[in-house]
Amino acid sequence: MNYSDDYLRRVLPEQEPPAEHVPPEVDEEIKGWIERDEIESKALIARSTRWTYAIANELRLNQVEVDWRHYPYWPFNDPLQLLRDPLAIGLFDPDTEDKGFGLVLHLPPGTEVIRGHAAEVRFPRLRTTVPLRFREAIYEDHHPIHPALGTSAAWARCDTTGLWGVMTAGHVVRTMGPGRTVPFENGAAGRLMRSCFPHVDCAFVLTDAPPQPPTLLSTRRFAAAGHRVTVECKSGSQPRTVTEVETNMHMVSVRSYDIKVFLDEALSHGDSGALVKTTTNEAVGIYLGALATPAVPTGLAGRALNFEQALYALGVTAYR
Repeated sequence: MNYSDDYLRRVLPEQEPPAEHVPPEVDEEIKGWIERDEIESKALIARSTRWTYAIANELRLNQVEVDWRHYPYWPFNDPLQLLRDPLAIGLFDPDTEDKGFGLVLHLPPGTEVIRGHAAEVRFPRLRTTVPLRFREAIYEDHHPIHPALGTSAAWARCDTTGLWGVMTAGHVVRTMGPGRTVPFENGAAGRLMRSCFPHVDCAFVLTDAPPQPPTLLSTRRFAAAGHRVTVECKSGSQPRTVTEVETNMHMVSVRSYDIKVFLDEALSHGDSGALVKTTTNEAVGIYLGALATPAVPTGLAGRALNFEQALYALGVTAYR
């Protein structure tokens, strides 16, 4: 996706969502980063964040009405069944889809539904309606042939044992069980302590303690369309922009499913496990791989795991 602030400004609701329906923890986080983050359009990105999590919260509370009457085939017996599927909130691709900001339901290729605009979703308490569209999607893990070619996101320390290690993507060590040796690119080796793959794609690999005392790594839980991030690849930092987040992203204390953040462009094989962070060094996610859309085979988006969920799933504290 060719993201721009101008596009986000054109499709985002012009007004702020009602303040009483924005989760207070979201506003609290915005107040923390709006003064220090290197974002050009701070008011716009803050508004995008408030709308994203106001909508997510209304979905959680079932304060929603779905109008699918103009759609020739609705694939659910219950119109509100979509609330139980992994929805994303964010931008539509203006080059291949309708221009807009709304809800996206990712479907496997070949699903027997009509692609594209599917319904209008009204949020009475927010006094707004957003479109819902279906999008065929293929998840591609950017994993290496050998785990040594993966990328570490951060130093981490087990909350239970105090042992040191690194965080990475779970699919990098997918064939290994706890206690197995994990070779590193520098010729050293670690030991897999915990992997939550496949449900939550992250792993904790034990290593020697860091040579210098690291500092705590802070997190940004409530990323939204327009947030600028960098991905700390082994080849260097790569700038990206958040385009979508999943609707259950503010409920990170789960291990039964993953909570994803989508980026405007994918990276390369071997970058799985890399840290996705803000310009002020707050962790947003662990890079996982690409999101391919059959309609745009060359325009891969990036896919990351919510970082705070990874901390919860692995039972660790992160450092940098």
